Amino acid sequence: TDCDIEQQLNFYQLQALVLRSTLESGDCFTLLPDGDRTATQPYALRLQVLEADRVGNPLGQMDTATLAGGVKLTPSGAPLEYHLYNQHPGSYLPAAGSSIFAGQWVARLGRSGRRRILHHFRKLRPGMPRGVPYLAPIIDCIKQISRYTDAEIMAAVITAYLTVFI
Repeated sequence: TDCDIEQQLNFYQLQALVLRSTLESGDCFTLLPDGDRTATQPYALRLQVLEADRVGNPLGQMDTATLAGGVKLTPSGAPLEYHLYNQHPGSYLPAAGSSIFAGQWVARLGRSGRRRILHHFRKLRPGMPRGVPYLAPIIDCIKQISRYTDAEIMAAVITAYLTVFI
């Protein structure tokens, strides 16, 4: 599972992983499940880092005033719960009765008041429920440059063909 992989990382490596994921995807989540105490792990708290793609609206629903990007909000806009998909949507394999959007709701706070999930993102405006990837503002420019470069290469190839033909 994801938790087994993260157990091999130390806390500083986990911080770097969360930062990178937040910059790439816009946000990142850390689930704080309780695990069994062992001789080598005397505390029940565990950390499980989740990709932003693992959080989304159930059954692919559209966003509403109280549900945005898998985050259930109070009428005032505070997060209440997060809908976690059972698996990454990109790794979905169809099976009988399964859905790409199957998952469960995880409350932001547990019964004791301790946070059960952390949402890491850079809030750019009030009421923003999810983050924006670091390169999102310039993605269109990069795409246009790519198209322009392809067109220039194609024009050079056609010009070469015309020269050969003449």
